[in-house]
Amino acid sequence: MNFRRVIDFHVKNNADITVAAVPVPAAAASGLGIMKIRQDGRILTFSEKPAPEDLPELRYAERADGCDYLASMGIYVFSKSFLVDLLTDSAAADFGKDLIPQTVNKHKLWTYIYDGYWEDIGSIERFTKQTLPSQKPSRSSTSMTCHAYLYASQKPARI
Repeated sequence: MNFRRVIDFHVKNNADITVAAVPVPAAAASGLGIMKIRQDGRILTFSEKPAPEDLPELRYAERADGCDYLASMGIYVFSKSFLVDLLTDSAAADFGKDLIPQTVNKHKLWTYIYDGYWEDIGSIERFTKQTLPSQKPSRSSTSMTCHAYLYASQKPARI
């Protein structure tokens, strides 16, 4: 994701908060923060982990790939003064559960739709599932084909 594009979008729309979002299927939607938006991208509602029976009213589009819901990616851009005021005036501790839903109808919230690769890593289980496959050592990284030299006196010793 090019964060410069998200920031430019935020500034262009004079937003208080911009929430990066990704289209997801109904099967994933109940475990994420889901937004309903206007055609221009302004957020109308934000529901953190909606119940399956509430999903039909949160559908944002009917897509051929079945990803009909917009899920928050957990990436937010805030206007500085707005964020300072928000954190000063609120005792809320969670953006998705508390702050975003409280501000939707009172402030300018926009969504930046990203349609590239994204995986939710919001729990230890999901983080592990997504990152461990990339941590498996390759054969070349475990073989002894590399040489390190130790310098003692004037002759290097090959290990």
